[in-house]
Amino acid sequence: RKSLKFGLTQTELERVKKDYRSGLDNAVKKASARDSRHLARKIIWNLNSDRVFLSPEQEKELFTPLINALTLQNVHDAFKEIWSPEHRLLLVTGNAQLTGTDKDPLSQILGAYHKSKKVKVSRPSEKKTLAFPYLKEPGEEGSIIRTKKIPDLGVVQVDFKNGVRLNMKKTDFKANQVLINLAFGSGRASEPSERPGLAALSTKVINESGLGALDKDGLERAMAGKSTDVFFDVEEDRFIFKGETVSQELPLLFQLFYAHLVDPGFREDAYTLSMERFRQEYLELSGSIDGAMVLSGNRFLAGGDSRFGLPSYEEFKQLTLEHIRSWIKPSLKTDTMEVSVVGDFDMDSVIKLTAKYLGTLSLHTEIYKSLESRLPEFPVGQFREISVMTKIPKGMVIVAYPTEDLWNISRTRRLSVLADIISDRMREQIREKLGSAYSIFAFNRPSRAYPEYGIFQAGVYINPEESNMLVKKVKKIVSGPAADGVTQDELGRALSPTLTSIKEMMRENTYWLNTVLTGSEKHPQQLDWSRTIMKDYASITKEEVSNMAKKYLDNDNAATIIVKPK
Repeated sequence: RKSLKFGLTQTELERVKKDYRSGLDNAVKKASARDSRHLARKIIWNLNSDRVFLSPEQEKELFTPLINALTLQNVHDAFKEIWSPEHRLLLVTGNAQLTGTDKDPLSQILGAYHKSKKVKVSRPSEKKTLAFPYLKEPGEEGSIIRTKKIPDLGVVQVDFKNGVRLNMKKTDFKANQVLINLAFGSGRASEPSERPGLAALSTKVINESGLGALDKDGLERAMAGKSTDVFFDVEEDRFIFKGETVSQELPLLFQLFYAHLVDPGFREDAYTLSMERFRQEYLELSGSIDGAMVLSGNRFLAGGDSRFGLPSYEEFKQLTLEHIRSWIKPSLKTDTMEVSVVGDFDMDSVIKLTAKYLGTLSLHTEIYKSLESRLPEFPVGQFREISVMTKIPKGMVIVAYPTEDLWNISRTRRLSVLADIISDRMREQIREKLGSAYSIFAFNRPSRAYPEYGIFQAGVYINPEESNMLVKKVKKIVSGPAADGVTQDELGRALSPTLTSIKEMMRENTYWLNTVLTGSEKHPQQLDWSRTIMKDYASITKEEVSNMAKKYLDNDNAATIIVKPK
């Protein structure tokens, strides 16, 4: 109503214009490396819509003059025309309590709508766009103590005197795309046992906080028309800022990283918003079959370790903004800092940017104690039934087995193939023959952070009345390869799509960034993984996979979870 009555502001219009023009410019620069499947879908969509398929150059030429010429009056008139029909559909979903009053749900909904219409709206005010970057640039550059080139992988590693490691791989997979991970610290593995849920809350709060001198909205306005973005995450074994940009905005991305490290934002309003969102999320999870694993199942499979899943809502509510600050802030400048860059960029420029913005930071030794004494434990042979408050007649059965950590990559790959074979058997014997399951899944999840810890899970979404029967069926299917071995036909069906996906994956920037480079300082064997992945998968034999089944898929060790509606 505010927009209909008063229109928009000039600042809002200019911000959106910048974003549209930037999008058109970037499409032109990325045109040479477009994905053929995406192009095919776009051509078909245009044909089906009686539209003319345009190249990025044609779209820029056609639309830029229109964007530049648009005025506030043009936009306001168009908005009023689009919104002019009197008919309105009011759709209410979720957990609103619309019973137990003297008014029926329809009257309550209409009453809320009409009451809202009477609230007075005021003219929107112009918001001042603040400048970024706002921090004084470092006056010096960090010293390089070692540079290593790995020609067969196209990887260059640079070590700085202050402890920062830079990994780089220049690619032509996607024109004008650069992806960067800035990893540091120990991540969720270092979450204090007395603060369960802190990792999940920290992720939301930091992403909502913006920077010290710019809140999230102010930062977004300052970045209008730019194609650079940074996202914070807490992974199992590290904290990480994930950045994406275009080639010409690389300095801007490094300035953003620098600001997050030197002037982080821990905002009270971001904390309040995040806590409200988690309140809603807990309500949703508590009435969901899948939510039962987040709230209870995952922790059960880790022997009650508080770093898995989410705690009770009562525990979660005890977390404060100060808990987040005191946990994250010391890690922002630890000596484990590693920068990995993949994409379309100039290596010399990236080295100079790293030297300037990160190579001059004063880093310190990581303060966290050894995690060796605090490891998750698989609940061998245990059973857990979880009840969920829902009227949806759907349940889930999970049978899990202890495996091991990630670092023996040959073992990890063969367990992955075994999971595909088990999944195929479950599909044939449960979903198709019995018609009992809504869907099935099987996977092995090896840990990066915890030595010797991994879980092989086989799961089925079910009719709750069939849960006990399906537990027995899943255990029988899973134990099959251990007793009788896998067939060559099963191995072929599992390996063929895997080998095809590997070929595609190795031409993706995300594979080289997340699987090969990030973490390679601590685990240099990751570099060799890219050399062996195709040959190793292609060499897998049915005997090797059968031996994995014999070693790990023992029903005496299995832990079982049944999730039922209450």
